Amino acid sequence: MEARENDYSIELTPGCYYKDTTNAYQPFVGTWEWTDGNSTLTLVFEKIEMVYVHFSDIYKDYLVGKYKYVEDGIVVVNTLDNVVNSTNFWSGAYVPIYGSGHPSDLTFHFQFSDYAKEKLGNGRLEITEYLTQSNGSILATKADWSLRGKGGIYIEGISPEIQPGFSIPTGVTLTKIN
Repeated sequence: MEARENDYSIELTPGCYYKDTTNAYQPFVGTWEWTDGNSTLTLVFEKIEMVYVHFSDIYKDYLVGKYKYVEDGIVVVNTLDNVVNSTNFWSGAYVPIYGSGHPSDLTFHFQFSDYAKEKLGNGRLEITEYLTQSNGSILATKADWSLRGKGGIYIEGISPEIQPGFSIPTGVTLTKIN
């Protein structure tokens, strides 16, 4: 089935497969990096196909990401070794970055889990430099990376205090290295 994630005019029947038939995730797949002196942020994105979504009884393709941040030569957080596949996606895997929709061919919105600060956020990867190949597909070279916190309710003395910011850089430009 070919449809955008936010196309609510399509009725999805139980057991259907909401597939990325146009390879819209492909420009985002690969390893991205940002470096500033002795600090490096590495993001690795891959497409996971035919993930069963139990709460809606459908199958979908997802773009999944993992990250590693080294600050002044010290590893702050590393999720690159996490194993994520179609069978463990909703049942036990820690999925650091994931999403299944895209508002345009150059922007990807996703859910973000900050391991080190134990909090969730929303993110955006927007391709800013690319080459258009002869077949019309996009070969991305640079992208802007940004995160924002999710709102919520904090009850003093009951809820754990939410730490400000994220454990990895945000508002930076990444270079695709493969």
